[in-house]
Amino acid sequence: MKTTSICSCQSCGKPFAAGDIVYFVPLDNNIVCHICAIEHDKVEPRVVEGAMELDTLFKVTTSSRPFVCDGCGTYVVPGEGRIISLLMVTVRLCPKCQREILQKLSKTD
Repeated sequence: MKTTSICSCQSCGKPFAAGDIVYFVPLDNNIVCHICAIEHDKVEPRVVEGAMELDTLFKVTTSSRPFVCDGCGTYVVPGEGRIISLLMVTVRLCPKCQREILQKLSKTD
């Protein structure tokens, strides 16, 4: 079976782990997960090699504008909150919600 180094589904954004079976779609030249592959008539299986660690897919930036926290709905002033992006999903979090999320992520191994 052929291999791929693509680290996430190019349709829905789901992250892949090394060893996962994924699918190449010749029609649009994409690598997709098993759920997205259902929509296509012709797919070719691939094995993911050395996928990126999940924490390298994160992008964290400090907010330069005020916003409303996506976690709790509080108003956040510039410089206090964080904007966290993972693949195609972006959330804006106040410091309290950011700590809670990081605590939950550190407990799951």
